[in-house]
Amino acid sequence: MPAINKRIQLECILDDMDDAQVEIVQLKMVIGLIIAKLPPEKRQEILQELRSFGLGNSAQEFTQFVVE
Repeated sequence: MPAINKRIQLECILDDMDDAQVEIVQLKMVIGLIIAKLPPEKRQEILQELRSFGLGNSAQEFTQFVVE
C-alpha cells in the first residue's frame, strides 16, 4: 500500500469520567474487531506481543474477539 500524505483530525470531548469510559470501550471494540478480521496466526502473534509487553490483561480481553 503506497504512503499517502493526509491529515486526519480526531477529537474526544470529555466532560466526566463516564465519557472517558465510553470512549475507551469504543476504542477497544474497534481494536478487537480489527484483530478478529486478521488471519488466526496474526491474531495469536498480536496477543503474544501484548503479553510480552506486560499487557496480559489486554491480551485476555482481546481473546474474546478470536472466535474460531
